[in-house]
Amino acid sequence: MGLSEAVMAIFQPFKKYVSPSVLNSDVVGIISKRVWDGQIERLNAILHDVNSLKDTEVEFSIINSLIHELQKNIFQTVDYMYKQEMISAKALKEFFQLKNTFEVAALNIDYNPEEGRVWVLWDKHFGRKNPISTFNKWNCANYRNLYENKKALNHEETHQYSEIRTKVKALIEMFHNSAYEPSRNSAFFVLDFIRRNYGFEMLDVQTGEQFQEKMDAIFSRFQLLAELENITRYMEIRGSSEWISTDNNTPMGGEVVMIYKYYHLLLPKIEYNLSQKELVNSFQNNKLDEEKHDIIWRIDKILSFNKYHSLKIPPHSLIK
Repeated sequence: MGLSEAVMAIFQPFKKYVSPSVLNSDVVGIISKRVWDGQIERLNAILHDVNSLKDTEVEFSIINSLIHELQKNIFQTVDYMYKQEMISAKALKEFFQLKNTFEVAALNIDYNPEEGRVWVLWDKHFGRKNPISTFNKWNCANYRNLYENKKALNHEETHQYSEIRTKVKALIEMFHNSAYEPSRNSAFFVLDFIRRNYGFEMLDVQTGEQFQEKMDAIFSRFQLLAELENITRYMEIRGSSEWISTDNNTPMGGEVVMIYKYYHLLLPKIEYNLSQKELVNSFQNNKLDEEKHDIIWRIDKILSFNKYHSLKIPPHSLIK
């Protein structure tokens, strides 16, 4: 059986035909009358049935990409139902508690359709920014309810306290002493999540010397990298069309100057982070330096077009 037949077989029991008269009505109102908390289990069943179709023999495949997209649609549907008050917070909590739904959601948050590319794999291992900030991305909006409503979604009691405590202690040890930088970064991401959402007091673990200073320094670098990356990505998108447009009425020239000024405001933070040798993180240093030069290169490239020649003023005169 091919992928299309397998997917159709999953959705067949839930298939409903809708008349044209219904489609011309208040669709949200009609749906809200027909949706109840119990249907969350049906959506969850579809989510996991689709997940079972993944090709486990290869890490990257078109089939797996399609399955991820289907699963994202299911998560978006559940999020929409919750926001429109079609289902309760209790039903939302139960949806994510069924089977390993949280794990599937995490994999979909991290999923990138271009993850087969070498540089994306590099970023997945080393991480250029705090993954918690991933929730600020437009395509992760449907996962934010997990954190906005964490009292409803998380257990008040910890049934596996001793096991969690042991694993957190191991992460702290890895963060302080691992010689492998990707491991230290991975430990940081988990520890930072615990620190910001729960604290370490409830686990009664010793964090060691300079723990707070190291955590703050690494977090600051990841946030700075995220800011610089936002600039370069924005310039990438604009550079493909509007920067080099022949329309002299576009305000792109002034925009370049604004970006350049903003970059110079960030320069002291960049230089300070690069100077902190005692808290060195070679990947972060390399990425900071790379993003810094990438921004300058892009600005110079934009200013090389004839219509922007008048904007070529000495860099330091831009700092007011």
